[in-house]
Amino acid sequence: MTSSLTYSDSTGAQHYKAARATLREAQDRSDVSSGLRHLTAAAEVGHAEAQLELGTLYATGKLVEKDYDAARIWLESSAEQNNANAHFNLGVGFSAGWFGTSPDYTKAAEHYAVASESGNASAALNLGMLHYYQQLPNPKPALAFEQFQLAAAGGLRDGHYSLGVCLTEGYGTEASEEAAFQHYSIAAEQGHVSAQFNLGMYYATGSESVEQDLDTAERWLVQAAQAGHPRANALLQELRAD
Repeated sequence: MTSSLTYSDSTGAQHYKAARATLREAQDRSDVSSGLRHLTAAAEVGHAEAQLELGTLYATGKLVEKDYDAARIWLESSAEQNNANAHFNLGVGFSAGWFGTSPDYTKAAEHYAVASESGNASAALNLGMLHYYQQLPNPKPALAFEQFQLAAAGGLRDGHYSLGVCLTEGYGTEASEEAAFQHYSIAAEQGHVSAQFNLGMYYATGSESVEQDLDTAERWLVQAAQAGHPRANALLQELRAD
């Protein structure tokens, strides 16, 4: 019987396992150094998850000195092995301007697209945002809406909120107050502050799709105000004055 693992695969897995165990239980600097040596050894023989984690450590400056050049090298090595999370982190890096003198939204979009296709909901959300905020040379409203749908399907409250905004504005899709309200409701229930404020607005004013309900309006506005929404307290005062 032969193993499907190559020597490098096996060695990388062993070093990666040792790195995770050592770093998880690290008590002092020597333990951290040992864990990083194992993680680097795993990355150097091509272990994709080790490359991802090492690149992320260099990008964030956690446990090691921040080094964006090293971060890019390791993240790109991992991404070349179709690691969706590495593509996502590269997208974040290019968006933030880590790998140059300024953000490169086009490269960020390329990496987010790969990660999104692999089911990364956060990548879908970020890709949608790049199109929505017109940070790309050829922003596509329909693509933004599609990516927000993927983000919402992946359980992200920001995805639902973004769908609500698009449906309110008719951005990338036909405007629908009823559908927007549904997505705002999901996001609000999950703690999205702006969605809570929007629900308060809906219930305070009423519309063809939403029956006016001042008690429910107050409940959502109180939640939004407690979470720090800048306009919620003023609207609450108006509501209570009436």
